[in-house]
Amino acid sequence: MKNKRFKKINIVILSLLLVVLQFSGVSYEKNIRVNAEETLSYQWNNTIPEKKPAAGAKNNGKLVLFDNSHQNTAGQADWVLDGGFSDFADTLVKEGYTVREYRGIDKNKDGAIRFFDDRNLKSEEEGTAADKNEAIITYDAIKDADVFVTAEANRPLRISEREALKKFVDSGKGIYFIGDHYNADRNCNTWDGTEVYNGYNRYDGNQYNIGGVYGDMRNPKDASKGWLSENFGLRFRFNAIDFKSGATGVKPESETEGLTKGVAPVLMAASSTLAITNPSIAKGIVYLSNTDKAVKWGSAVDKGVYFGGENEGAYVAISKPSAGRAAFIGDSSPIEDATAKYKNEKDGSTKSLHAGWTSAGNAAQLSVNIINWLADSSINYIGFDGSSHSKGIATAVPMAAEEMSDPDKGSPWSSPSIDSWNTDSYAAGSYGAPFGTTTSGGGTNPPPASGSPILTLAPIYIYGSEPFAVAIGGTVINPEFGIYYRTGGTQVGAVRQNGVWSSGNSYAKVEGNPPITLTVKATKIPSDGQMGIRVRVPGDSKKSDTLYVTSMASGYGFIEGMLSAEEGEVAVVSDGEDIIGSAQVEADKKVKIAVKEGINYTISIFDKKGQKKADLPGNYKVTAGQSTNIVQEIKATGISLDKTEVKAAVGTEFQLIATVTPENASNKKVHWTTSNQDVATVTNGLVTLKNAGSAVITAATEDGGYTAECKVTAYVPVTGVQLNKNSLFLKQNESETLIAKVLPENAENKGVKFTSSNTDVAEVDINGKITAKSVGTAIITATTEEGGYKAEASVTVEAVPVEKVAVKSVKLNKHSLIITSKQTTKLIANINPENATNKNLIWTIDDQNLADIASKDNTLVISAKKFGIATVTVKTEDGGFTDSCRIIILPSLK
Repeated sequence: MKNKRFKKINIVILSLLLVVLQFSGVSYEKNIRVNAEETLSYQWNNTIPEKKPAAGAKNNGKLVLFDNSHQNTAGQADWVLDGGFSDFADTLVKEGYTVREYRGIDKNKDGAIRFFDDRNLKSEEEGTAADKNEAIITYDAIKDADVFVTAEANRPLRISEREALKKFVDSGKGIYFIGDHYNADRNCNTWDGTEVYNGYNRYDGNQYNIGGVYGDMRNPKDASKGWLSENFGLRFRFNAIDFKSGATGVKPESETEGLTKGVAPVLMAASSTLAITNPSIAKGIVYLSNTDKAVKWGSAVDKGVYFGGENEGAYVAISKPSAGRAAFIGDSSPIEDATAKYKNEKDGSTKSLHAGWTSAGNAAQLSVNIINWLADSSINYIGFDGSSHSKGIATAVPMAAEEMSDPDKGSPWSSPSIDSWNTDSYAAGSYGAPFGTTTSGGGTNPPPASGSPILTLAPIYIYGSEPFAVAIGGTVINPEFGIYYRTGGTQVGAVRQNGVWSSGNSYAKVEGNPPITLTVKATKIPSDGQMGIRVRVPGDSKKSDTLYVTSMASGYGFIEGMLSAEEGEVAVVSDGEDIIGSAQVEADKKVKIAVKEGINYTISIFDKKGQKKADLPGNYKVTAGQSTNIVQEIKATGISLDKTEVKAAVGTEFQLIATVTPENASNKKVHWTTSNQDVATVTNGLVTLKNAGSAVITAATEDGGYTAECKVTAYVPVTGVQLNKNSLFLKQNESETLIAKVLPENAENKGVKFTSSNTDVAEVDINGKITAKSVGTAIITATTEEGGYKAEASVTVEAVPVEKVAVKSVKLNKHSLIITSKQTTKLIANINPENATNKNLIWTIDDQNLADIASKDNTLVISAKKFGIATVTVKTEDGGFTDSCRIIILPSLK
């Protein structure tokens, strides 16, 4: 979020000195060597910022460029990799990317890339000596990158630049377009990011038929027209939407090429949306749902919300027009962080940004997913066919009637205080200025004195006659302060100094020199609510700084209580990006801040010079006519994790839950780090195991720096198992060992269990040794201990072939018997040899009337019936050998 002013401001253009610079040139990766006699106004701009993975860390070999060639740091923006996008860039480095700022082309080889006004450059002069502007985009300059990130460009793109970006995408690369609400014209040149990317201004006046290298950039009043729509199938709307709870219409992964994995509702804090004009190549992936109650942003130039719900257009969208890819989001707020690098080019003031990357509703995971998708050159299909890749949904009304005209008729949202087309007028510390920044090593020339005061801090609302605080900067002695009606100019401002209020009917002299903070109030307010706050050189309103504000006679309440701040410091209440209330801290550490009714307000502390010191924890709700107490800060005393040791497979994700103590600690923010990002990464406690090894995940409290650790061991998981044979043939009593191979070869757990489907046929031991038992078939199964993966082999058991042993003879145990009738006796035949294969015998009796015979194996049972003599003969089946026994049957005496 950006602490912007969105009211008309009348400020004198600051006069700055320009020194002609000459440098000896070297490549952009090294510091320039400057001759001692040459002026050094631009030496701070000699090195292009770059961040890359440390030695031994994960490195995917891919390059992401962060665009800073089109005033992407204008006003309160600071979208550079070592400033307001540093969290974004640092996260990408952890993912293995190299990130580098893109500034343009050093045409004159002086080491510093500078912007020059090129609006009058003829098309045939482009690329000649007449073309001095170095802050441009060419295909050759960016072609070696994998992804190009451009956020809120505040200067239009040349025709050739648009062609270069499209060629970049057509070559298989990716672009991430980060927009903002309409009229985020931060440098007051009448161009905001929505217009720059669309390829046309909202106004259709002839001044936007620029010609030359820019061409006709008037509003075509046709959603299908314009560079973005014609090439990527969508356009940024000219809306301005607030929905801080976050757009909930997050489409499922199956419809978003997987980009919404792990994505929660995304914050909309003064944002635009995207109308889908060609659903065959563009589709939305995050929308306002039809139940999301989005509202107009307070400073929107029109009604702000045109249709609501999905009909408002996508908040986040993607495009697949060719081999490459493009992604779009309508707000920078959920991506930025609070670490501004550059000063505001208007006045050199410090920028106030929002810690969106780590706050609720952030687009961190979404943006990482998007960059990974944009960087993947293997994704080379074209368009969304509705089969393999779900098709987009055309926005019902892609250009609302309001979007066909400009309420400001081509005027900037604020009267410009500098010439945005001339960097020589920029304040020291701002990007592109001829004076250095403390962040980047500093230039040697201080900024010239402007002789004008600056309102560096003031709320955009006045509440009746309630006191509020302002901060004044600049270089003027004893400035004058006033509050007045915009209609009629009636002076109503009063200043409190040394406990005494000024009269309140004229400008008040401020005792002291800026930077200074003081308490002021309006003694009365107008019925139309339109007022101005002004600080000026004594008696000279031409040398002044003015902020137009809205006054409220009702509908406000208070936030009050004790603060850990010094007397005279300022407590500021913000609604997202707008300062809506302020008050100086009193001697007793108490503060009372008038604030309009609302929710989710935050409090920050500014020092006596108007520089931010700290953001206080918590969000506040204010009810009209009531007071809300400031939550007293309760310090954190410790932190613990729900897990202290985890062992899991590579590719696993798990959530660590951090508990900050005490439970009612004011600041429960936790910062997560990993000791080895090649093994494990962590984002908001979500741990992803990348490669085998060990790492320590550390959670640290923002308050107090208390830490808790979880030791993580990642191992290679089992994915399958193979057997060295799929089938075996064994004879009874034979054995063979199956060898199981667990996949992959470097899997940690190689345990396998063997089982047999029929142990009567074949048994298997723990080592895979199979023993054939009986004729038949069985299935031997190897099952992995991890994952339960299976592999099978069939076993067929055959009988052992028997060698034939021939019978050589047969002999009865008796060759004569005497028995009586009705008596029973036995004969036994012995085959020679004993191991003869075929031992089958044939028994006969020559007179069956005398006796019955019955045989089993080699034994014959004889049952005598009546008197007589009979002969029993045994014959071998093999060989026909015989032997006989004579049987005499006597009459029975009974």
